Amino acid sequence: KNRAVRVLQFGYGPLTPSLVALQLRRDATLVVLEPDRRRGDAARRALAAGGNVVLVEQETIEGLGEFDLIVAVDGLYRLPASIGLAGLRRALAPSGVLVAAEAQPSVFRDLAFGLEPEAFSDETIDPAPRRLRHPEEWSAGLEQAGFVAPQVVPFRAGGSRMSLIVAERIASSAEPIDERADKPRDVAVMLAEPAGLDGR
Repeated sequence: KNRAVRVLQFGYGPLTPSLVALQLRRDATLVVLEPDRRRGDAARRALAAGGNVVLVEQETIEGLGEFDLIVAVDGLYRLPASIGLAGLRRALAPSGVLVAAEAQPSVFRDLAFGLEPEAFSDETIDPAPRRLRHPEEWSAGLEQAGFVAPQVVPFRAGGSRMSLIVAERIASSAEPIDERADKPRDVAVMLAEPAGLDGR
């Protein structure tokens, strides 16, 4: 209650206007990190008159400080190697939470984009589809990056199979511990879209 909630969105997208609107109702600061140049240009135009938002276009996360909440929608699969999941964990404040919704691999994507690295030899083609992961792959990657007991739940949104990712940074013995950090916490995430979710 003595400061604003610090929110980092990785990857500019449709979620951004909702986060901007949240700032009008809550004491929150929003940083949007978009390393892709084209997406960054679109974000700059859209956010020019869209409230107090910091847009960062870089392939590192150093120098941005710590965040209470990191969110991404179809963004984590585009994480540069210079950041990675471990970089997101380091950017979280102790007891901070990462929440993301990521598309799962599909036969259609494999047929459309191919499976071999050579299929992406043209630098103008986004190689992101081959980085899509199954829920168990996200769980293993998050644990390897230092998150404790991450939860990855498959769900359907429209015709797409998605993974809901919730992971928390637990303070180590060398880090300052919030007085509530050692108490169990429940994290609830509500998903909605105009037509409602098709599935469980």
